[in-house]
Amino acid sequence: MYSLDRKAQFEKLLRELKINVIGQVNGFAATVADEIDGFAARKLFGLNSETHSFARLFSIGPPKKSTTHVNQMMLCIGALSFFWHVIDRLSFRPNNEALRAAVLDPTAISLSELLADMLNKQGMPIAGAELLRGIQKLSLRYAAAPTLLGTSVQDKNSAVWLAAHAIAKDVGYTKERFALLIHNQLLVGLTALDLANRIRALEAVL
Repeated sequence: MYSLDRKAQFEKLLRELKINVIGQVNGFAATVADEIDGFAARKLFGLNSETHSFARLFSIGPPKKSTTHVNQMMLCIGALSFFWHVIDRLSFRPNNEALRAAVLDPTAISLSELLADMLNKQGMPIAGAELLRGIQKLSLRYAAAPTLLGTSVQDKNSAVWLAAHAIAKDVGYTKERFALLIHNQLLVGLTALDLANRIRALEAVL
């Protein structure tokens, strides 16, 4: 009975982790798009209202327009690749892969399948396993960083700095102002997710 209770608690905590990660991924895509749309409306940073628009997929509250100036699905994939890396980093234990396998693998598979389903509904067919491999490859871009957050927003040795600039490049907004926007929103997502404590709670009942 005790082991069954622990298993049920682990599954509950893992389900909550997945729900919260996908919520932050979608919120990241919505907020970044809103900020960039605001820049375009004010013709800042070389943007204007005629900039190429994409279908709006995510919105916080009622969407103001059906289009946005940035590819939100690419934002989602980029954010998920970063949170994947953070979970990977925080669940690593020397000489013991049990925690990482129990937490990272099912989370990555589940969320990749969910995003693949979203893409399919938007007329962009892709298998969950294919998207999983792609996001894993993206997450490896941050593996060389010796620190997760660094000492400042300009710390190029931090994973979050690498992620912010990689995502900005992926969506075609390479100016430093856009990387700073993405950097800030990744930090907002990390704070809300509280991944270190979530993973410690999972480890305690594994």
